[in-house]
Amino acid sequence: MKTIESALPTGVSLQRFDSAFKLAEALAARVEGRLKVALTMGDRASLVVSGGSTPKLFLQTLGRRPLDWPRIDITLADERLAPTSSGLRNDAMISANLLQGAAAAARFVPLVASEAAEGFDRGECSQRLAAIHWPLDVVVLGMGLDGHCASLFPDAPELADAMDLSNPASCWVTRPLSQSAPRVTLTRSALSSAGLTLLHIQGENKLRALESIVVGAQQPPPPIAAFINAGLEIVWCP
Repeated sequence: MKTIESALPTGVSLQRFDSAFKLAEALAARVEGRLKVALTMGDRASLVVSGGSTPKLFLQTLGRRPLDWPRIDITLADERLAPTSSGLRNDAMISANLLQGAAAAARFVPLVASEAAEGFDRGECSQRLAAIHWPLDVVVLGMGLDGHCASLFPDAPELADAMDLSNPASCWVTRPLSQSAPRVTLTRSALSSAGLTLLHIQGENKLRALESIVVGAQQPPPPIAAFINAGLEIVWCP
């Protein structure tokens, strides 16, 4: 019987940690190291992080690392098109958990600059994203039980366009049928530009979902499968 590790494509690794603390420390060290290398090669470095509750400890840990934060550009993999007052926005979580202390000096580029979904302008979002360092240096993705990453949901009518590698847009609006609010997401082409892509998952249910994707060969493959097949590093803890 195939294990997850034996079924992973060449160049894809899975590291298991026995606690969220150990995972956060290891993941922060990996991201820190890659960003420091990028800063030796250019004026700026770029980092894409994900929202939700899973990355909070990692973000807090990373924020305490001795990086040259004023030279680092940070943005999100995705954002809900909701008012800031709704409590649903990922940018508030990033501000509270990563952009503290010395890390507050980083240049954070939100995907949604306006208060409400009605004011969102994809062209304006793309213009703001153009100001960060490209190609991306580090992307840290999460994964849903349905195999979505960023806001690339299997049930989003806009998925094909957002996943199209020939689509030059950096961001796209998706309206997943399973979600209560529309989303703005970095496109697959934008995310795939990263020099280092990491997948951060937690919990036995996420491990089983990952196993069903890489061992069970789900058809059609969920969005995260495209990133796994392209090569990334996976970190997991119970």
